[in-house]
Amino acid sequence: MNKYTCKQLFYKKVKKMQIIFIQIPLHKSMKDEWESFVKSPNGLEFTSKQKGFISAEYGYAIDINDKLTWNCWEKWESREDFERYHAERNESGFLAELDKLIERNAPGPVEIMDYEVLN
Repeated sequence: MNKYTCKQLFYKKVKKMQIIFIQIPLHKSMKDEWESFVKSPNGLEFTSKQKGFISAEYGYAIDINDKLTWNCWEKWESREDFERYHAERNESGFLAELDKLIERNAPGPVEIMDYEVLN
């Protein structure tokens, strides 16, 4: 049996990667509108075509107080790739549009965290 350290198991093929974790609280009545937005050509489909984009996964969670939260994990090759993408989205007006949608849907603050994974 081969023995591996945790570092070898989890980071063997990763040189460097930026992970963006987004949590957006949503009113349950607005879940369908949010889902349509995420699946639209201007949502994750657009994001997935950007330089340095690796992957994105998302899902919904309901906490013990019956509050709905959308969680998204995006992986990027570098922080610079994500920042370039973010700047482009800001310049195009997309982030202003997204802010309006979130203001209508989010009963609480949006949380965005980023992590750099090193090998």
